[in-house]
Amino acid sequence: MTMALPPSPSLAPTAVDDALTAAQSAVARGDLASAVRIAETALARGVRHPHLYNLLAYGLEEAGRLGDSFRVLQHALEMAPQDPQILHAMGLCLFKMGRTVESLVAFDAALLHRPDFAPILHHKGLAHHALGAAAEASAAFEAAAAVDANYADPWAGLAVLAYQRGDYGAARRHAGEALQRDKHIPGAHIAMAQADLAEGAVDQAEARIRALLKSRALPASDRADVLSLLGDILDVEGRCAEAFAAYGEAKAAAEGANSALLVGATDYPKLAALASETLNAWGAKGRLAPATAPAAPAPDAKRPERHVFLLGFPRSGTTLLEQVLQSHPGIVSLDERATLEGLATDYLSTAEGYRRLLALEGEALERARQRYWTILSEGGVDPSGPAFVDKLPLNTLKLPLIARLFPDAHILFCIRDPRDVVFSCFRRAFQMNGGMREFVSVERAARFYDAVMRAGEAARSVLPLKLHEVRYEAFVADLKGEASAVCGFLGLEWDEGMLDFAAGARQRAILTPSAAQVRKGLYQDGVGQWRRYRKEMAPALEILEPWVRRFGYVDPA
Repeated sequence: MTMALPPSPSLAPTAVDDALTAAQSAVARGDLASAVRIAETALARGVRHPHLYNLLAYGLEEAGRLGDSFRVLQHALEMAPQDPQILHAMGLCLFKMGRTVESLVAFDAALLHRPDFAPILHHKGLAHHALGAAAEASAAFEAAAAVDANYADPWAGLAVLAYQRGDYGAARRHAGEALQRDKHIPGAHIAMAQADLAEGAVDQAEARIRALLKSRALPASDRADVLSLLGDILDVEGRCAEAFAAYGEAKAAAEGANSALLVGATDYPKLAALASETLNAWGAKGRLAPATAPAAPAPDAKRPERHVFLLGFPRSGTTLLEQVLQSHPGIVSLDERATLEGLATDYLSTAEGYRRLLALEGEALERARQRYWTILSEGGVDPSGPAFVDKLPLNTLKLPLIARLFPDAHILFCIRDPRDVVFSCFRRAFQMNGGMREFVSVERAARFYDAVMRAGEAARSVLPLKLHEVRYEAFVADLKGEASAVCGFLGLEWDEGMLDFAAGARQRAILTPSAAQVRKGLYQDGVGQWRRYRKEMAPALEILEPWVRRFGYVDPA
């Protein structure tokens, strides 16, 4: 599929009408592929109309070419800036590109012109859910269901929310409503099976999931989640070899379904290697001095008294710690948003970028700091208060940037048995991106872990960091003692509400695969999970052995 040309003078009205009539006829009979081809051919001939651009953008989006789709939609929006269909399509494209806050702006603009259009309301709910705003997501799903009695998708969305807050009865009711309207909708079947599994109806959950996998109606985009859930069911049944195989199939399905989106994605192992090389070179000249402290903010600027970054590696206990901290009345937490991504691209993706980072001073340094606070503000985040926690595990690779921009920041660094970390990264379903694709096998995940930890060790040895290490195993064994130590590090008083973090977690939309585990509260099941899969983990164990020894997880003789 070729890329559309920019708008040019329109041809005769009859040419436009003919193309639109043909495309709309194809859409009416459900032949979207033909409609896209008609639009592409017409645009190539110089015919210009926003709905033709919209159809071409849809085709590009289906092909995984989100960047091209977005550019085509921009042409359409220039021609019809108030068209709700174009605004809705723009919102969907932004959402799939991970620009979730911007997608909400587009959805709201579309709703100004079509407030009763259920798909826009539903997709607005998905965007809110992706941002962790459970109440707003629920309101949007309920509004979508209210304006279209036959629309199944928002009921499935409500089922997912109910499952995530641990209300399995509501999850079943909402999923049932969805299935009455569309018996094939995958999200409802998944929610039902998750509720079955949570309540111990393992056989029923397995039967539902195996039937779903056989269904021709199962989209490729959902297959990975279904296979991952099958792996969890088999794991509960103790069928470890079969479970491991299911997790492997899930990873392969996720990578295949997102192959087009992964073209040009960030090469995280390369960034980790560059970080290690650069930091080790800096370290050869001695430990770095702290950067100049930030200038006093404007009186109306929203700044926290303590700025905290929660790092480590995915599945190392960062979500558990974040939920405990968020139960403290003085702590505001931000769950896994790429607040440093643009700055990291500028300063951490090349050796020259690192040199410019080290040279940042004065106004240039203040401008870089302001970029971070602006991203928070534009995302609707108010970080003011006693403490603000920015949690993203792979920001471990951004420690040089954090140290330079925020020399007074507190770093919480989570550690867990590397073998449990890698196994958990392999088994859990992540939204596929440049980092998460490294978890498609235990060996590849182990190599990625090794690369990130090497960079982290180099950063800790060279950079002037205020860092406190949190061990997952110690945390689940002694929540009050370990959380009190964290509070002490942050200069905060211990709060008894932190002991009941699970109650708060059940009211929040947690965006990571840890959601179900965290809502259960503390439990020891996460310690030593890898042992049941020792045979399957063999390709990773030798790679991880140095870190097992470094962090003191050597098995007793």
